[in-house]
Amino acid sequence: SVSPPSHPVPPPPVSQSRHRPHTEIDHDRDRDREHAHEISKRIAYHKALANVDDEMEQVLQGHEDSPEDHPMYGTEWQLFWNRRYNELVKMKVDPNGYDFKPEWIEFWSSRVRMLHEEELQS
Repeated sequence: SVSPPSHPVPPPPVSQSRHRPHTEIDHDRDRDREHAHEISKRIAYHKALANVDDEMEQVLQGHEDSPEDHPMYGTEWQLFWNRRYNELVKMKVDPNGYDFKPEWIEFWSSRVRMLHEEELQS
C-alpha cells in the first residue's frame, strides 16, 4: 500500500494559456454591456434632441407663414404701434394716414425669430 506524502501537496501549476478566471471574464462582459447601454442611451438622446429641433423649426416656420397665430402677435403689434405712433407725433407726421404695415412686417420678421430664440433658451 502507498502511504500519503508527509508534506502538503502543492496546487497544480497555473496554466500559461490565455484563459482567465470566470470572474474576470464576467466583469469584462458586464463592463461591455454597460458601455453598449451608455452608447444606446446617447444615440437615443441625440435622436430626441434632433426631433425637438425639427419640431421647433416647424413651429417657427408656422409663425412665419401665419404670423397672426403667434401667441404674442397681438401684444407685439400693440407695442410696436404705440412706439411708432409716438415717434411719428414727435416728428410732426400725421400717424392717422401713415402706413405702418411695411415697417411692421420688417419688425415682426426680426422679432418672431428673437422670440423663438428666447423660447429655445428657456
